[in-house]
Amino acid sequence: MPFILANEDAGLSPDTTAASIDSYVPAGGQLAIEWIRLSDVHPLAMVKLAGPYTHPDGLRPIEKGAIRYLKPSRFTIPAEAWIQSQPSLDPAPSRTEPSAGTAGQSRLPAEVSALNHYYEGCRLDAYPDPRTGGQPITIGWGSTFYKDSSPIKLGDRITQAQADDLYEFNCYNKFWKVLESSIPAWQQLSTKQKAALCSFAYNQGAGFYGGSGHATISRNLRDRDWRAVPGSLMMYRNPGENVEVGLGRRRRAEGLVWIGMDPKPACQQAEQEIHTAADCERYEQLLKANPPAIAPAAQGSSTTPTAGTAANPLNIWVPQPGLNDFTIPVNHYTQVDNSGGRGYRECFKTVCTMLADYLTHGKLSEQRQQRGLAEPEDAYQSLMDGDTTDASVHVRALKRLGIEAYFTTSASIPDVEASLNAGIPVPIGVKYKAHLPGGGGHWVLVNGRGPKGWDVLCPYGIRDGASDAWIQIFQTESDAKADQFSLALLRAIFTDLGPENGYAILVTAVDGVATGVGRGM
Repeated sequence: MPFILANEDAGLSPDTTAASIDSYVPAGGQLAIEWIRLSDVHPLAMVKLAGPYTHPDGLRPIEKGAIRYLKPSRFTIPAEAWIQSQPSLDPAPSRTEPSAGTAGQSRLPAEVSALNHYYEGCRLDAYPDPRTGGQPITIGWGSTFYKDSSPIKLGDRITQAQADDLYEFNCYNKFWKVLESSIPAWQQLSTKQKAALCSFAYNQGAGFYGGSGHATISRNLRDRDWRAVPGSLMMYRNPGENVEVGLGRRRRAEGLVWIGMDPKPACQQAEQEIHTAADCERYEQLLKANPPAIAPAAQGSSTTPTAGTAANPLNIWVPQPGLNDFTIPVNHYTQVDNSGGRGYRECFKTVCTMLADYLTHGKLSEQRQQRGLAEPEDAYQSLMDGDTTDASVHVRALKRLGIEAYFTTSASIPDVEASLNAGIPVPIGVKYKAHLPGGGGHWVLVNGRGPKGWDVLCPYGIRDGASDAWIQIFQTESDAKADQFSLALLRAIFTDLGPENGYAILVTAVDGVATGVGRGM
């Protein structure tokens, strides 16, 4: 473990800009590093910390393994610390001229630019930061500095070609390569997971891992707690500031891409789901309480079928074959607060709203926003042509959204699990008794499975076992929390009339694309 000695006060920065310096080594101070190598930005080098470091005036340490930029000319550096050639006096690269050998050819996965370009936009005239109204001044696709690390200044103007090239250079050299060197198990992540983190870094800073204010996401990545990442991403949205909703949408989209969705539908779904600061908070809590299941990727391959391909044409999350513990990321809606004061009897409507909003990537949420409705259930209600307790009404309403489904009273536990394995949630009826007027009972949405049974989103509350009592009744979506029904409970309230006598709605196709769920189960 080599040490480098500061010859003068020397800054440490998570990226290549002086404005981002978050620590320093005082003259005569030592810094323990694992290695040092030249960066692509003259005259800076990159170091990887061999242990936590706190500068003399600091309160929070930079974590072990963090990457920082520094000027090697300010340090005495032993030769063995270098993993590449030592510094030369070659001139710095041009500020805007296209990089040799890279014109028209990106070294970044397409998913990275799809996310960054969607949220950054491109402006050829320099403009102030939307959050501060001042620094950092930005240009092009969210660039805040040129290739030579000089800052953007108001009055600067570049061409589209220069904007594209500057983005490619900065994003690859100053973000992607930093993440590649600092994120544990980087090579085990899928391309989409890497893209989600690169988008996050492009907004939050290349040195976020192990840096001040990013302890939660750093812990998730260090501990390989992949399921926690989408919920943790939602934390970093600057709550209470004018940028909260925009950042909340970006964090939600990054989380959807993390679990396997293509960037374009992920961004569209985030736009449809998040309209207020309260929506941001709700999604943070929902994702933390009900995290989508993500298996660690093997050798850099995707953890789920790529959305939009022949393997997954519906652009939805699909569990890996053989995965027995997973949760499909469905939004949890509640019935008691439904419009019209009749929510107490509208479990079936709310459950079908959850199903439809998920399979259509938030179409009902979008209609709610466009039409000024109170809830997504109101948009779904406009598609119904009868009473909420009539299953045929819901089959027709779903069909009007492009969802082919059928109602069955002969569903089994394997039937529901076959649908879950195809990535399709299942509305089921529980405590239905044929001898009761109207069939009786209650509807919930099954959206996952695990060793103890099924993951369930109940629109009414938390059930007290097989009884008709309730431990908690949800008054609004902010109260909602996922439940789990054991196999013993399912046999008592779902297949209580026989192993193939369960009530369910099974989806066979969406917009003409087969789900893999058969008819007549």
